Amino acid sequence: MDEKNASILERSLDNPVLAATLSVVAGLFFLVLCMLLPLVGRAGAAVPYSAENHRTFLAVAVVTLAFSLLASLLKLRQRKLNGAPLPVFTLALTLLTAATILALWTGVLRL
Repeated sequence: MDEKNASILERSLDNPVLAATLSVVAGLFFLVLCMLLPLVGRAGAAVPYSAENHRTFLAVAVVTLAFSLLASLLKLRQRKLNGAPLPVFTLALTLLTAATILALWTGVLRL
């Protein structure tokens, strides 16, 4: 990658609007994830298509984790560069999504 393209990429990553947008998108995906929780609960595990429910929930959880992790990293980068505040919301969202995936894999959500 040449220097001109690298500077365009760096400027894009340093754009606070991109980090804020990713944070909002991650929050919306988490809202969808919460709405999908019944798919992997007791009622969702008792249906014949529970494997599809599990895969759907896991896919949305992984996408949510990806968006929230990327938003957290970009906001931490901005904090390092220009002293922006600690991204408490995006870090909490990342940890909560990771905990949800862990609960799914350990079977805690099936109760």
